[in-house]
Amino acid sequence: MMVGFLVGGCRGETEVPASDRTISEVAPPEEMDCLDGDAFVANGALPVESDASDGGPRRIDTIGWASHDGCERLVIDISGADAPTGEAPQRSASMPATPGAVRAELLRDLGILRIELPDAVSVDTAATEEFFEGPLARSAYSVIATDGQGFFIDVHLGSAAEARVTTLARPARIVADLRLGGDPVPPPAVASRRVVVIQPRGAEATYPFELMGYARTFEGNVVARIEQEGRQVVERFTTSTGWLEAWGFYSITFQDGAAGPVELHVGEYSARDGTWEGASLQLIVQ
Repeated sequence: MMVGFLVGGCRGETEVPASDRTISEVAPPEEMDCLDGDAFVANGALPVESDASDGGPRRIDTIGWASHDGCERLVIDISGADAPTGEAPQRSASMPATPGAVRAELLRDLGILRIELPDAVSVDTAATEEFFEGPLARSAYSVIATDGQGFFIDVHLGSAAEARVTTLARPARIVADLRLGGDPVPPPAVASRRVVVIQPRGAEATYPFELMGYARTFEGNVVARIEQEGRQVVERFTTSTGWLEAWGFYSITFQDGAAGPVELHVGEYSARDGTWEGASLQLIVQ
């Protein structure tokens, strides 16, 4: 059995010892029923029973992970927005009894399990990114939704997996189970300290193509450049949905441009000295 927790992500990866809020409160890893359980989905929407919002604003407090016999489990704790960061909140009548309305979808072509929390979630959410030890779940990012009114959590898969998602009340939790199955997933998303590129994936793209991902750049400004043979051929700008505490979602569409082998650079020019900071990927574009 292996159990691990990480907090802080790219802001400083710190191992946290198991506490009274460990994953075992939901079910010990040795009691996971991933191999024989039902309700697993290989692609598309997952059936999730959840309740409407109650108890005021929420925040994503912690994301825990555990593994046993080929199964992996993530537990997302939801607390009141005013709970002390990093501490187990004391339950009160004003705090949410449930995670609220939850939707989930396995985006096989992106290798991502997306869990949506459309109800009010505070931007000071404590768990913004986590990194895991298992082959199925590699990382998780908390991202402000495109309408700025909720969050989604993207769990990036390291290998082909099926998923199921359930919710629990008192304390408010979302439980995601993973097991091997389904078609292969694409290579890992290209990422830097402040930018993640979830699309395009792989080495090829066709115009028009959409660039998508999350950013935590200064004031949410995202710059995307296409270079060919060391020469910039196009540059695009956009603004992500957030940047202070959580990750913000961004998208840019390239209608046309240079064909053949290119380099796609996504990031920002430093507000301090103008140097480039970001992530890059090689593409063959048609």
